Amino acid sequence: MKKLIVLSDSHSAVAMLEFAAQYIERQKPDYLVHLGDFRGDAAWLEKRLEREVLCVRGNCDIMDRWDREKIFTVEHTRFLAVHGDKFGVKTSLDALSYYAEEQLCQAALFGHTHEPFTGYVGGVLLINPGTLLNGRMCEITVDGKKVVVPEGTAHFLEHKMFESDEGDAFSLYAKTGAQANAFTSFEKTCYIFTATSQIDESLDVLLGMVGKPYFTEQTIAKEQGIIGQEIKMYDDSPDWRMLTESMRCLYSAHPIRDDIAGTVESIA
Repeated sequence: MKKLIVLSDSHSAVAMLEFAAQYIERQKPDYLVHLGDFRGDAAWLEKRLEREVLCVRGNCDIMDRWDREKIFTVEHTRFLAVHGDKFGVKTSLDALSYYAEEQLCQAALFGHTHEPFTGYVGGVLLINPGTLLNGRMCEITVDGKKVVVPEGTAHFLEHKMFESDEGDAFSLYAKTGAQANAFTSFEKTCYIFTATSQIDESLDVLLGMVGKPYFTEQTIAKEQGIIGQEIKMYDDSPDWRMLTESMRCLYSAHPIRDDIAGTVESIA
């Protein structure tokens, strides 16, 4: 298990840098990361703490010789460290998430906005510690555990979410006069209903089915057969085969190379 302390946008706030240094001395992290603005503050911390600080250049750091991004691995987790300005993080986090995925990173650290943020965008965990000007830092613990799920898990769950101990969710939607559907793409699963009345009741059905999944050995076995037939149907589609095989050629390790529905073997 390893510990990281991440800070950003310190802007030469001497009192807050000393506050951070004292906190870091007490916590003794395995990794110390500064996400830019100012790069000189990271140098100050290195001298003050007599230890290495992994640092990237921010938009206020004008020295071109400093790296704009760094990739490092902690306990099998691959991190991307950037300041964030070149990805437009004040407007959207999508570009940063896409770039991190292209670099095969599971997590991306960024600053620039001065606002703390932790959450998944796409398949990447994005973390912003906020600005040290407000006394904000973040501490990350990485336990090294790796969870591997079978290909097609998201699509399988999409099918299963429509079942409950009260019966099929479609029958519950029928009572509210709503029509429901769902789909899984390479990056998300969406559950949809359309209705002209009893919106609240239909929303309750939706939240209930995704918030309280229902599994039995019998229903799982039934769904395996249904999805297995769906996979075989798509295997007979030249257009779909061309898409999936192209993805396998383009990406050596990224999960986008896997078929959305998985394989007959992976869902078994």
